[in-house]
Amino acid sequence: MVVRDFKRICISFIVFLISYSVYANESVKDKVGLLVMLDMSASTKNHRQKLKNLAPIVRKAMESSSCDFKIGVGNIAYDNLRRNDLKPWGQPSFVTADTPNGDEMIWERISDPELVLFPNGTVSGDDETPRGNRERTYSSMVESIEQNLPDLQDVVSLGVLLLTDTAPAFEIYGPQIALNRISDLLGSRPFIPGMIRPSFFEGMMFEHWENSNADDGAPVCRLDIPGQQIPGNQISTLEWQSRDIEAMDTFIERAWGMSWDVCDKDYDDSLEAYLQTVLNQSGCLLMM
Repeated sequence: MVVRDFKRICISFIVFLISYSVYANESVKDKVGLLVMLDMSASTKNHRQKLKNLAPIVRKAMESSSCDFKIGVGNIAYDNLRRNDLKPWGQPSFVTADTPNGDEMIWERISDPELVLFPNGTVSGDDETPRGNRERTYSSMVESIEQNLPDLQDVVSLGVLLLTDTAPAFEIYGPQIALNRISDLLGSRPFIPGMIRPSFFEGMMFEHWENSNADDGAPVCRLDIPGQQIPGNQISTLEWQSRDIEAMDTFIERAWGMSWDVCDKDYDDSLEAYLQTVLNQSGCLLMM
């Protein structure tokens, strides 16, 4: 009788362990990486504020998904800046669904990076903040993935959302070479870029400052166009390293990514569509 009861207890315990193991495995969600890369020039401050709802939109997207996001916020690359390691700001460097006050952390890193980087201030004010005047756009995505690859080993896919108001003047990769490099780094894992950027095209004329976006009293959205540009004349790319005025759009199109205009008044709808695209291309099924 004792032996029989002992066997029954052992069998019940084994069944419990199996059931718990199945439950635990089912409850663990795959992680989708999301790098948010911000242009830190003064001219993009107002544009960065339009990302105020990014964290709530991420949370909403995860609620109906079988995956969680792992989010890092940092700066784009500059080719004339010493402090340019492209690591996400703050600790922990990546925010997940389990991070206490994760929403507040993401917004703080977007809205006030100086405070995140230098909570006790710096001797030279904000001079050490990642900032320069020779910004790289899509090339920054390559460099950031290279720098953060060890921390991205546990993600099934990677979205990179980049915000800038500058032209692709200082790129170190052509669009296809950049995509090839990213493919080499991520292997078979999906790469889904999103770009909030100016729209440049061949034959584009340099705008007259007094006429740009000033019809409704809204703040003027002035684009960052390197080189000696004369209002009313065609934009010159002679002083650019890449000399390809449409390079950003070419990169996004070949990557099957998403982009929208940095001068848009609100980013919420586009952000929501982008995050859903990231989840869909990552194979993250809707929760039933």
